[in-house]
Amino acid sequence: MRLHEIASPGILRRLRAVVPTKLAAVVPDSDLLDAYHTLRHGHALDKVRYIEPRSRVESIEAIEAGLTTLAREVQSGVLSIYRTVETSDPEAWVNGNLSSPISLGIYWSFSENYVMAHAENERVLFYAQVEPSAVNWAETIVLSVDGVEDECRLRPGAPIRLIYSEPEGRGNASIHRA
Repeated sequence: MRLHEIASPGILRRLRAVVPTKLAAVVPDSDLLDAYHTLRHGHALDKVRYIEPRSRVESIEAIEAGLTTLAREVQSGVLSIYRTVETSDPEAWVNGNLSSPISLGIYWSFSENYVMAHAENERVLFYAQVEPSAVNWAETIVLSVDGVEDECRLRPGAPIRLIYSEPEGRGNASIHRA
C-alpha cells in the first residue's frame, strides 16, 4: 500500500493548502505526502547528508517554504534547468552525441551558477526546459528545504527540451529524455 493511500485526509488538506497556485495542478498528492513523510520521519539523502525528523507543523512549514521557492522557478508554465556533464571530449557531446535523443539524466539544477562537476575533466553545460509534470516533486521539495540543494529531480524518462549546450552554445532545441 502506498503512503498516499493510508495518509490522514487532514494532513493532505493541510499540505494542499500551502501549495502555491502556480503548482497546485502539477504537484501530485502522492509527491506531497512522500515529501511530508520524509521530513516528518527523517531520511538519508545520501551517504553524508541526513534530513532530521521534524514535527508535523515544522514539516508542513518546510514544505510550504520549499514550494514557495520552487514556484518562483516556473515561468510561462515551464521550468528552466541546467546540468553539466563531465567529459574528456566536450566537442563530441556538442557536435556528435546530441544529434539523436539520449538520456541526459534526472539530476538538474534551477541555477546555472549552482551546477558543478565532480571530476577533473572538462564540462559541457546544458540549458533546458521541462514541463512541471516532468519533475519528481517529492525529492525536489525535500532537497529545497533549508537550502540543502538547488536541485531539480526529474522523473526518469521525462521529456527535456534542450535549448543549448556549451562550450559552443549551440541552440538546437531538441527533445531528449531524463
